[in-house]
Amino acid sequence: MSSVFYAFQERAQLYSCVGKENELMVVTRRGKTTSTTAMNNIRTALLKDDTKFSNGDIVTSLSNSNDKFFVVAKQSSTEATQAQLYRINTAITICKLTKGYVNGVFTGKYVEAVVSTDIPCYQRDVTTKMKEYDGGLLQDTSKKLLIPKNSVVLDDRIKIGTNNFRVTYINDSGFEGLFEVQVSVDLRV
Repeated sequence: MSSVFYAFQERAQLYSCVGKENELMVVTRRGKTTSTTAMNNIRTALLKDDTKFSNGDIVTSLSNSNDKFFVVAKQSSTEATQAQLYRINTAITICKLTKGYVNGVFTGKYVEAVVSTDIPCYQRDVTTKMKEYDGGLLQDTSKKLLIPKNSVVLDDRIKIGTNNFRVTYINDSGFEGLFEVQVSVDLRV
């Protein structure tokens, strides 16, 4: 057990991950930031040296089932094994859209078929200021999502609550085991 984890072990809570044994983690707020997004959604965790949790895993607190996180980064050193966690703050539905035709003529409407529901997701609204500093954001991006790797493709519809979004970009290399997805408001009927 690392000396840092041992020093804080009285604050450790038990977390579960599907297919793995429960483990103790010390979860804290990330740094001294005053950013609302970081304060509410991003955490740092201390883990035991022999942890089986890995990048892309979904970990859930056994004392508070609303505390669910993606493990987005993990590193070990001689002092500690640390992970960066993003809070799962919504669930999404993925739909495929096909053009509707009558007698071979496009009706102007789309037929929606649900592919997956209740997919855990970390969502973040995209602001104008973010677009100014992040050259990788597309002009029409309204949200960035972090979701487990699945069958989502460009132009799929993602539903968040009653709102429809169109998948405009998928980064499959930024986070191991996860897709970073950019979406815009979907005006297709």
